[in-house]
Amino acid sequence: MSTTNLDKPLNILFLPAWYPTDQRPVLGTFIQEQAKAVSRYHNVTVLHANLTESGPRGRWHIASDTFEEGVRTVRIQWRKLPVPKTVLLFHLWVIVAAYRQLLKTGFEPHIIHAHNYSMALPALVLGKLYRNPVVIAEYSSQFPRGLVRRQRILDVRNRFRRATMILPVSAFLQESMQSYGIVGNYRVIHSPYDTKVFFPPTEGIDREAGSHIPRLLTVGLLTEPKGIPDLLRAVHSVKRTGKPFHLDIVGDGAERPEYEKMSADLGLQAVVTFQGMKNKAEVAQFMRRCDFYLQPSLWETFGTTVVEAMACGKPVVATRIPVFEEKIGASTGILVPVGDDVALAAAIETMLDRYDTFDPDQIAEHARRQYSHEAVGKMLSDVYREVQRLR
Repeated sequence: MSTTNLDKPLNILFLPAWYPTDQRPVLGTFIQEQAKAVSRYHNVTVLHANLTESGPRGRWHIASDTFEEGVRTVRIQWRKLPVPKTVLLFHLWVIVAAYRQLLKTGFEPHIIHAHNYSMALPALVLGKLYRNPVVIAEYSSQFPRGLVRRQRILDVRNRFRRATMILPVSAFLQESMQSYGIVGNYRVIHSPYDTKVFFPPTEGIDREAGSHIPRLLTVGLLTEPKGIPDLLRAVHSVKRTGKPFHLDIVGDGAERPEYEKMSADLGLQAVVTFQGMKNKAEVAQFMRRCDFYLQPSLWETFGTTVVEAMACGKPVVATRIPVFEEKIGASTGILVPVGDDVALAAAIETMLDRYDTFDPDQIAEHARRQYSHEAVGKMLSDVYREVQRLR
């Protein structure tokens, strides 16, 4: 256990279930952004254990210990034992052993911050061994979708109950978790965005009168929850009105070939472009160049790309799900019923006529006040200080 003056920066250990890698650069980027946000106020070290299929079985090593985007990031490579049903136990042993190595470097955490239920057990074991308070962040859609298996509920409740605080990413997720009987000290902590990457256009775009074709954009993994078939059907209806527009779909995923075929079958090749996977800087450029943003999701626990689009000053057309109702009002966009491509088409037509009546600076300021690194980092700093007082 490390003690500290309550006015001094704390040492915070992040234990993420997911974190960006060279092979999967978008995996867990929201956790990386949170680490960057916290690092404005405290000393953060990220300890990420990556399961690999190379190297000797039952071995682990520290693959790197460097600063990534300003945050110390310790990356572990480990390979499971050649013994059935030992993965969780060996993973726990690897985390504890790596923690001991971390202590030898002089970093003694004041608080362990686990990200996702799957990292709760290692965090709680470390907290018990080294007398550190533990907070657990949660992002999973399994709770609102009712996918937590009955035989796991008692274990889930017990793990969260032992945390000093539970940090769901939205009020909607908190309500979903509480519906499972998960009792604890809750604080909603949003996923932040980087104002150095996502910001409104700094220069106007030169356009000849009557020549501009409105640019529409959606960004995300091309999988079922994102509602892409509803969007394509809606776009097909809007195309038949003769209104000019072009939709860029940024992202990749298992369903991409199916969606590209659907787009072709609907005759949308001239108005829809599948752009593939892009990095954050490229996504931000697409957002600044678009006229409004579309997010027809069937479900979300937060909706990071909606926040990023708003940070770029763009109005949003999205589905009326709880996490978007928390973010989008009359001054920032239009909400439509989930799965209703007719209503979505009508909203797109309306937005094509009035997107330029929205105030980009007002939209961006709304995002900055609630979701910037500064705002979310301060929220988490207050949580950590409260945890220190509660211990």
